[in-house]
Amino acid sequence: MASSIDYVPVDIDMLDDPKVSALLNDLSDGDPAARFAAYGRFVLVLQRIYHDGFYMRYGKFERRKLAKDAGMAPEELDAFLEACAECEVLDAGML
Repeated sequence: MASSIDYVPVDIDMLDDPKVSALLNDLSDGDPAARFAAYGRFVLVLQRIYHDGFYMRYGKFERRKLAKDAGMAPEELDAFLEACAECEVLDAGML
């Protein structure tokens, strides 16, 4: 039985999704570079979620590693994940 998937399908219309668009707009304040960075960070989070099934362990050490990989401070990552929940691209009950 597989415990992970080999790739995360990124739909070509993902940027047209109103929830994803809201997330990127909220995080970028109209700056195209910040919007692109937010998109990359969102894809990185999706990769981590689907790596070990359909969840992401988010303990102290995983938090540090993911923040480093995303080029963020751990507190910024927490805020990013909260923004994902507020825009309903992640389940707030799972954070």
